[in-house]
Amino acid sequence: MEKYFLFPTCVVEKELLYSITHNNCIIEKIDLKNNKVICIDNPDGYNSKEWSGADNILLYNQKIYFFEQNGKRIMEYSVTDKKTRYFDLNLQAYLYFNYAYCTIWDNRIYIFPSFINEIIIVDLQTGKIMKKEKFCDDLYYIFNKEKINCIPGTDLNFPYRLFSCGCQVKNTIWIFTEKSQKVIKFDLLTEKIEQYILPRMIKGCVHAVWKNKKFYLLSLEGFVYVWKYEKNEIEMLYDEKKNCQYPYFHRIAVTDKNIWLIPFFGDDIYIVDKMTKKYSFYNEYPKDFCYFGGYERCRFYGYSEDKNNYYFAMHSANYLLIIDKLTGKEKWIKPINPTMQEMQKYYMKNYGSNFNEYEWKLKNYLKFSLSKKNIQDNSSIGNLIWENMFNLKIGERNN
Repeated sequence: MEKYFLFPTCVVEKELLYSITHNNCIIEKIDLKNNKVICIDNPDGYNSKEWSGADNILLYNQKIYFFEQNGKRIMEYSVTDKKTRYFDLNLQAYLYFNYAYCTIWDNRIYIFPSFINEIIIVDLQTGKIMKKEKFCDDLYYIFNKEKINCIPGTDLNFPYRLFSCGCQVKNTIWIFTEKSQKVIKFDLLTEKIEQYILPRMIKGCVHAVWKNKKFYLLSLEGFVYVWKYEKNEIEMLYDEKKNCQYPYFHRIAVTDKNIWLIPFFGDDIYIVDKMTKKYSFYNEYPKDFCYFGGYERCRFYGYSEDKNNYYFAMHSANYLLIIDKLTGKEKWIKPINPTMQEMQKYYMKNYGSNFNEYEWKLKNYLKFSLSKKNIQDNSSIGNLIWENMFNLKIGERNN
């Protein structure tokens, strides 16, 4: 059942990690004190069957904001009164990657789309949605004209983005472009826009981290750069000598001691020592660690952070990866998922008896039926079916 509780991204607040599951869009939280997973009852107005998943999550004033991965809408969920509110964005340019960066400032949500040259502003007090068009005046972009071919020999690809990622530094948002050297700074106080030009071309900046007055940048090719924007100096800190032809890495975790390179379609985690600039393969995984899914499912996707740690969501892995920002040490947490009986109660309460065999597979689906009784002899129908199937051997058939 582990893979049914995987989630692409998360947000952390006071030792609680909130997410929406990838498979069936259940809102859940992990208590980081005891690692227990709690499935949250569907709030009013939320139908997980009509939700495409969330690849961005923010928390503000005891409310969680889930950004639908297809760009259609935002769901506001109140932790205190369990109520929801929706904001229609209509940014459905692609199945995912629709948001370069999102943040909340002074009761407003600021959204910087990946494929559209504009800023979306949601006023949380009035509910009004505003747009600032031509975020960057002199950028030319046609959606889906060029694609990134991921794994050689497959048809797995996705379109290049106009804006690939962002980073917040106090009251400013820095947005990086995927196919040019331009970086756009947006001031949240004045809404003033400035442009910077990187001193060298970075092919596809996919993640940016601000630390100690410097930007650490991860490129599509797997290179790590350090950009001192005040002097406009850039240095390559790590050179991906494997020269991967697809996005091997997707995130970096910059600590006081080292930099963790977190894989996207790659299999390995790398660690770069900030002093020596030497890298090593990480190999201290838990004994039962595994990734679910095939080549088309990326290893890690989203993450959250607080003052002390990075928390990398379980997009494919069966463990939650936590990296300490001070020491650079890692911690793996294996969540304690709900039991089958707890999930049965959850489904009965939230969906009636409409269990989905696609989500839970035949074995678990039949176990759900254990409480269904045969009126004639009070036997368990689900148990009888499962016991008969279990006793069958492949290749045997009764005539």
